[in-house]
Amino acid sequence: MVNGHSENEIVSFCIDKALEDLPAMPGIIIRVLEETEKSEPSAAVLEAIISSDQAIASKVLRVVNSAYYGVQGRVSSVGQAVVILGTKQVQNLVLSAAAMSSIPTRGVGQSDALRSFWTHSYATAAAAQLIAKAKDLPSVDSETVFIGGLLHDIGRLFLLSHFPDLYDRAIERASDAGGGLEGYERVFFGTNHSEVGAAVAGRWSLPEQLVAIVRDHEGPFKDEASVPVLVVHCADALAKTLFGTDDKLLKFDIDPVAQDWLGFGTQDFRNLREEASERVEQASGVFGLLSAA
Repeated sequence: MVNGHSENEIVSFCIDKALEDLPAMPGIIIRVLEETEKSEPSAAVLEAIISSDQAIASKVLRVVNSAYYGVQGRVSSVGQAVVILGTKQVQNLVLSAAAMSSIPTRGVGQSDALRSFWTHSYATAAAAQLIAKAKDLPSVDSETVFIGGLLHDIGRLFLLSHFPDLYDRAIERASDAGGGLEGYERVFFGTNHSEVGAAVAGRWSLPEQLVAIVRDHEGPFKDEASVPVLVVHCADALAKTLFGTDDKLLKFDIDPVAQDWLGFGTQDFRNLREEASERVEQASGVFGLLSAA
């Protein structure tokens, strides 16, 4: 107790203050999302929006010209990038770049943790798209779950960035006890990363479907659960095992409702893990390009 207040109350106050101080998502991102969510988005309008922010535009061009995309000849304009990659791919690049720079690390010691975070996030996004394809979901859902996968743990990043010592203690306790980290987040913070992430997504004025993914991806679920949320939950569970080689890792923690909806067998999971792992390896160089100033 400090002056009549519990430690959780003080931490909760600090979280609320940090959320208030969190910069809003740049207006360019909201405009890009609004344009790409139209039934017929305009490549010309998208080019004009992105080109109005030199920092974002240069990152898009940097990534498009990287080995990951293997484009023949140098792409010199955002308009070319939109035509070559399509509006949804460009949307994903812009949102990725903005998210990576919106919650920066607080010191050199966090750089490895940040890279690990975004590697897991991209693995979840890649697995989510592969699941959407396997389940023959509409293309709009495929793009939604990619972004949702990328941002699903944004609350974890927020806590790690603003309260690194306390979050390390939560991780250590969870590791020692062999229990889920979410429970120890609540012990140390009085909340968990899903609730904090939903607050961050709301602060950024992201679409409600993305807020729901961030808020609900850990489960538990009922039979009427949102399909995009179920996809990201399954993808997140798979991504947590992604870099293991033991087949026992295929027995990951997945909600029964999500498991029933997915309907994958052991070989399906193995194939999904291999495909997602390949995508993460191919994209490893992109993280630095997106996070660079």
